Amino acid sequence: MADQKAKKSKKDTLFIALRRGNAEKVGRILDNPEVPEGEEAVFADMDADTAKNSLLHRAARYGHAAVVKILIEKGADPNKNNKFGMTPLHHAAVGGDLQVVEELLRCCQEKPPLHRQEEDNEAPEEKPEEQPKSDQKEAIAQEDEKRAKIAEMLLNNGAKATAVEPAGQQTPLHLLCMNGYAQTAKVLLEAGEADVNAVNKISQTPLIYACIERHLDTVKIMVEFKADLSLGDKLHWNWTPLHYAVLQDDVDIVQFLLDSGADKEAKDEAGRSALNVADEHPKKKSRQFWLRDFCLTFLVLIEYAHLQACQLTLR
Repeated sequence: MADQKAKKSKKDTLFIALRRGNAEKVGRILDNPEVPEGEEAVFADMDADTAKNSLLHRAARYGHAAVVKILIEKGADPNKNNKFGMTPLHHAAVGGDLQVVEELLRCCQEKPPLHRQEEDNEAPEEKPEEQPKSDQKEAIAQEDEKRAKIAEMLLNNGAKATAVEPAGQQTPLHLLCMNGYAQTAKVLLEAGEADVNAVNKISQTPLIYACIERHLDTVKIMVEFKADLSLGDKLHWNWTPLHYAVLQDDVDIVQFLLDSGADKEAKDEAGRSALNVADEHPKKKSRQFWLRDFCLTFLVLIEYAHLQACQLTLR
């Protein structure tokens, strides 16, 4: 009983040291002869983590490059999958720490399979902490800058920008557009492999994702790289990006799409145009574009009718 308590205490100490990024302490604990050596030590206490993440997975996710280095030196496998098929490199990319990505690439004698896909298994979603709206744009921009550098590094080391996630058929570009990482999306597109018009399981394009999530900068990048403004999806009966921008009531995106040549008369399978979507939500600001056009047309018709009336009077 005492031995079990001592063992648990050492594991707890190990996880605390790892969480805090204390590489020296992690190394000392793993060197302790009372702790199982090698692989067993590095992947200790697996039952405590339902996702079956190793210590290396966790260190990569927390962004502790020095701990990552120690764990690899102690025999941790950088290609080891967790329950959902994710490697430590996946976690490093999600965590967004450039040094950790560099360390994983540098320390591996055998290059990690950078384009390895996650298994067709749904990982539990992590809910981000709520931020004031005023801070969200700045936070996204900061994350985007880091991830753009990571993307360049991964692409230079053989990562595939065309990788497809099995469950929903999402490409990296879909996920970048969903999160508003415009710079990183541009890196992938400039590399020449990513398909700007790739469709997922329900035929949604990266541009549609950017419109749904209201990321104007990302919308602009997609259009710059020739995203098809007319491609619809299957979720809402062939809705186009413009339909979604109107639904989200994002005036700036609606204006940009119209200026870029989006067809405001495009119909979905039910025969509804983006104007019909606006009419179904009469308080939406995006109705102004159609109302403005209607008013101009109406004024022209009045002028034309007045001219006709004058001509009739003069007869």
